[in-house]
Amino acid sequence: MIRARSLCLLAAPACFLLAAAPGVKAEHHAATDDGAAGRLTNEAIFEEKRYEPAKPEALQWLPDGGYAMLEAVEGQDEQAEDEDPPKEIVRYDAKTGERTVLVNLAQLTPPGTDTPLVVDDYHWSEDR
Repeated sequence: MIRARSLCLLAAPACFLLAAAPGVKAEHHAATDDGAAGRLTNEAIFEEKRYEPAKPEALQWLPDGGYAMLEAVEGQDEQAEDEDPPKEIVRYDAKTGERTVLVNLAQLTPPGTDTPLVVDDYHWSEDR
């Protein structure tokens, strides 16, 4: 029989690992009508998706052993909550993790404007 104290000691490291996992954001949410602010509920997990980790966008493996993906540019002006931040297409070497920007924001900004185009997806041509 497992004692309650032993169970707490076993569960504590798992809670710490979940709290420290990269890509998982803890956000403060306003109280709902039933006053369930901060409670971990099935609705918060499965319906509201409050604890969904960030996922890589438009990831594509490349023939040279690397992969390319859309990546939000850090340090950009705050966007409206319903707007996506500007994104560049970056390449990572799968062995070393070296990062190379393939298409930067300047290349995505049409002449005469200050705002880069929004990229949701991309495809490489055969002659890339």
